[in-house]
Formats: sequence, C-alpha cells, structure tokens
Amino acid sequence: MQGIYKVGLLTAMGLVLLYAFQGYYPDFMYFFSNAFPPVIAGAAVTVSGLSLGRYWRKAKGRFPVIWLYFTAGLLLWFLGEAIWAGYTLILSVELPYPSAADVFWIAGYIPFFIALFLYVKLFGSVLSKKTLAFSMAATVILTVLVVAALLIPV
Repeated sequence: MQGIYKVGLLTAMGLVLLYAFQGYYPDFMYFFSNAFPPVIAGAAVTVSGLSLGRYWRKAKGRFPVIWLYFTAGLLLWFLGEAIWAGYTLILSVELPYPSAADVFWIAGYIPFFIALFLYVKLFGSVLSKKTLAFSMAATVILTVLVVAALLIPV
C-alpha cells in the first residue's frame, strides 16, 4: 500500500474514532467541528490550485479551463468555511444563518456547474442522448431541491 493511502486510511480511522466518542469531550468537538472544515477546504483548494498551476500549459484541450472552474468553486467554498469558522469561533455567533458564508457556499456552485457542464460536453460525443438528457434532468431537479431547501428557511 502506498504511503499516501496509509495516511488517508489512518486519518479516516482517527476521525471516525474522534466522532464516535464526541460525547466525552463536547468543548473540544465544538472547536474541532468549526475549525477542521476550513483546514480541509483550504488543503483541497491549495492542492487543486497547485495542480492547475503545474499542468496549465501542458494539458491539451479544455481540461485546464474545467480545472480552473473547479478550483474557483473550491476557493469559494473555502471562503465560506473560513467565514463560518470566524463567526462561530472568533465572534461567538452560535448559528450564523443567513450569513456571508452562505453567499460564498452558494456562489461556489456556479463554477462547479460550469465545470461539470464543460466536462460532460467534452465527452458528450460518446454519451447517448438518453444518458445526457437523464443527467441534465437529474442535475436540474437536484439543483431546484437544494436551492429550495436553502432559501425556504430565509
């Protein structure tokens, strides 16, 4: 097993144990549950940005543009996570809803959908019309459900 997979497996096992016994240390879990997501989102956007920078000129076709949109979505989600952590950990706002973090989280979907559209369009010639229609319908339905679930409480 490669080293990175071992690290990933150990991290996942550690997180499972941490959350399984969270009732024993609620103060730590409050901090961890608000501080850890921005760290993970920051790591994801950093790795995505580094990969984009490394392969921007080498990759052919639309892959660099697709990856740029994907990275932009990750950046917006990271900003949402960081703002949420700031509200809860620094400003002591228990449940900041709606907040600026929500704006960044929702805005992050725009570049993700553009990346998904470009990616599907890139391989559209090998997909049947029925598969494309089903995928687009499912995407639209799920988007409407998510937007409704997020906007109705506001």
